[in-house]
Amino acid sequence: MDRMILAPQQWPQAIKKVIREHAVFKPAYGEVRIHTIFDDESGHYQLFYTGWNGERYLDQAVVHLEINDGKIWIHWDGIGEGVVPELIAAGIPRDEFRIAWQAPELQRLAPTAA
Repeated sequence: MDRMILAPQQWPQAIKKVIREHAVFKPAYGEVRIHTIFDDESGHYQLFYTGWNGERYLDQAVVHLEINDGKIWIHWDGIGEGVVPELIAAGIPRDEFRIAWQAPELQRLAPTAA
């Protein structure tokens, strides 16, 4: 069965859907608030935690993706096996992802990364 390929203008909706699905899961520790931050104008999409775990304050990105120059840049993905496999399953081609914290020659996903 062929998988539908999403056009780039459909990527923000797919990203938001996946992030919202993960935003329903409250961490098992502390008094933590869950935030979804979607900025279509600048192309940034985040799942973010703030709050307290005992005496430690949390201010933590769980997922941070950016659509820029026709690619999806992964700035941070702290979800178990990652959100990229879910986005690929939603119809975003794997060649459209880049790993922002890698050197430019290493930014493409490895064949086994998703």
